[in-house]
Formats: sequence, C-alpha cells, structure tokens
Amino acid sequence: MRHLLHHPNSVLSEQSLVEILNPTLLELNLSNQYWVSMEMLGTIGYLAPNLQKIDLTSIEINDGALLELGKSCKNLTHINLSSCSLLTPRGISDFIRIKSDLELLNLEFND
Repeated sequence: MRHLLHHPNSVLSEQSLVEILNPTLLELNLSNQYWVSMEMLGTIGYLAPNLQKIDLTSIEINDGALLELGKSCKNLTHINLSSCSLLTPRGISDFIRIKSDLELLNLEFND
C-alpha cells in the first residue's frame, strides 16, 4: 500500500494504523483523527520512513512529536498542520530548520 487516505465512514484505529504503516507508504491522511496519540505521531516516521505527504489537520500534535516526525521522515515534502492548536512558533521554526526542503507546509487556522 502506497497511499492511505482515510475515508470518514471507515474505521481506523491505532492498531490498524500500525499494521498499515510500512516503508512503502508514501502518503498518509490522518486529518480529524482525534484518537491518534502523541506517542503514535512521534513514531509514524520510524514505521513509514519514506513518507512524502502527511495531512494532520486538526490533530493534537505538539512540538516534540512534530520534530520526531521531521527527523524520521527523511523524504517528507508536504505536511498539512492546519488547525493544530498545540504547536508553538518555536516548534514550527525548529521543524522548518530540520525540514528546509519542504515543498508545502500548511499552517492555516493556527493561532
């Protein structure tokens, strides 16, 4: 599986997410998946290191988990962090510093 685009009517749990994450996964959409834990967010890149695009709209991700994601996803080029209210300006700056090759960083609706 190279793309996981979550559909609103399908059931996705942390266990099924772990089973899906693998080195061939390139795109992952977890928008509005409030059940995803901070720990899981920090490990996604280690389970899917070739991930290129991730949508985390309205996810409760903090600066530490974002940095872990950036460090572990070497090929990440697109990230959507819209409405991720736990992120701070410093955390975003630190992320940009380690992921300076990003093509898209969406920060809409972040205070």
